[in-house]
Amino acid sequence: MGIYHEDYNDDCERCQLEQSLVFALFELDQLHLDRHLTEQPKLMHQYASSLAEARYEYGLCERKRDVVLAEVDFKIRRNPEKFGLEKVTEKAVENLVTLDPRVDRAERKVLLAKRKVDGLQAMVSALEHRKKTLEGLTYLFGMDYYAEPRLPKNVKERREKVKNDKVFGRSRRRQQ
Repeated sequence: MGIYHEDYNDDCERCQLEQSLVFALFELDQLHLDRHLTEQPKLMHQYASSLAEARYEYGLCERKRDVVLAEVDFKIRRNPEKFGLEKVTEKAVENLVTLDPRVDRAERKVLLAKRKVDGLQAMVSALEHRKKTLEGLTYLFGMDYYAEPRLPKNVKERREKVKNDKVFGRSRRRQQ
């Protein structure tokens, strides 16, 4: 969640640490499935709640940007000469609004909020995949997929019978 701060970059030590912690969530040990299964709903709730909060912040940033756009547009139209406009056209006002530093700051905040939402959405999606993986691993564990290979109970008897059949010349072909 913290990896989406304003100064995020690949060289940031804090970002790399937090990214490695996130990746560690997906290192699943088949001998500790119980622990992974019990932490899954907590993780899902934590990131889904963070996603909801990030979506709210994103909406606020969009709203603030819209207010800044309206204020700058109003100032330009109210006093076009101050902004170097002889003739007020929609395109000219739109271009001046885009160049305003307050609009630029507001747009950057919207983009950062959007990046945070997208990152948290990716995390929630990854946690859903983690859940499916845990379900599959649990199924395999229940089917003794990870068990040590064992010989069937009557292997010794079968081995002796096959040995005796070869020694005494009895084969399946002759018995038929």
